[in-house]
Amino acid sequence: MTTVALRNRPSIRSIPLSDIHKTALNPRSDTDAELDALAASIGDENDSMMAQLPVVEELAPGEYRLLIGERRLNAAARRNWQEIACIVRPALDPIQAHQLRLVENLHRQPLHPLDQAAALKVLWLAANADALSLGDEARSILAGDTPLTGCLLALAELLRGAGFAPTAPAVTWDEVLDTTGVSMSLAERKRLLRVLSLEPEAQEAVRDVPITEAALRAVGTLEPEAQKKLAGEIAIDPRLAKKARTIANNVKT
Repeated sequence: MTTVALRNRPSIRSIPLSDIHKTALNPRSDTDAELDALAASIGDENDSMMAQLPVVEELAPGEYRLLIGERRLNAAARRNWQEIACIVRPALDPIQAHQLRLVENLHRQPLHPLDQAAALKVLWLAANADALSLGDEARSILAGDTPLTGCLLALAELLRGAGFAPTAPAVTWDEVLDTTGVSMSLAERKRLLRVLSLEPEAQEAVRDVPITEAALRAVGTLEPEAQKKLAGEIAIDPRLAKKARTIANNVKT
């Protein structure tokens, strides 16, 4: 028993960047300017100033998947590092891995509202799939390299086929939020999840723009074509994000 426990402990290793696979399930997205600033702060490969190490899971000898630290990995690549020190964990259950990525990001600087809403809903759907004996299928979805929006659609379709009723879930939202350490009222959760009503094209347009949850909800009240048009204009001129609610109200009147 002791031998197994020791074998499963995380270790620290220097790993070639080329051996680390990133995942499209990472809840956080960053702008080029943010990555440039981080790259300037981490120092050189042989004189690292990186305060926190990325965390990876070892899938096979010489094959690793990133769990935490995509910004640090991208910054190291921008500095042309060949290797990076990482905390290495044994391969995790895909649902556990997604929860770990989500929790780590939720307790850092705020996520983009679209990223936060999508990541939380994926965790809720996956927990319900697990409770309805669809855990293997849910894990297969999360083990792939599908972006969060794609996982949302796949998990929703999986649960729909099993007769899942969102109004009477096997695992409640409160139970899922408790696992993340996030305190969120029913009203707050409903407001957050409303940002997912935006058209996919509109979501992609504003994903890299600093925009508030309230502004996203306002854009989402428009007809699909108007959503896409306003989101495209905000992407071109991010200053319009602060005026999104006023613009949306004017469009509707």
